Amino acid sequence: MSLAKRKKVEEAIEKLDFNPNLLARTLALGRQFKVCSLFPEATNVHSYWALPKIGVDQGVEVYRDFGMELHTYEYSLFDESSFVKSADAILGKNPSGVILAPLFEKESLEFIAKLEERDIPYVFIDANIKNKKNLSYIGPDLEGSGYIAGNY
Repeated sequence: MSLAKRKKVEEAIEKLDFNPNLLARTLALGRQFKVCSLFPEATNVHSYWALPKIGVDQGVEVYRDFGMELHTYEYSLFDESSFVKSADAILGKNPSGVILAPLFEKESLEFIAKLEERDIPYVFIDANIKNKKNLSYIGPDLEGSGYIAGNY
């Protein structure tokens, strides 16, 4: 597009106060956003990890019309190799992003390095690994909680 045409388009956008419709744009482009979650197994519907899984499912459902899809993966809290197996399966999906409970530090660091090599963004839940490029951490402030508990 020539500079003159671009300027006319930008002026029209400003004059009309145009706001693009994200839903229409996503549908027109046919783009899918694959989000993968990697959490410990929920042993039953009342276990600790059942609730975060439900929350992620509900959160992604809100954006399903925008092309977002969720692929859930689990690992055993008693078997590091199950974490590695699920992490490898996620890499095979080439996701748009990952929500990760990094409870096995060594294996998580190896997985994170692979995500970063591929420019795949990731978010930590329940446990935070400092000095990483995660977009966010969702969970308790354990140091702050310990400080408060220590004062009582």
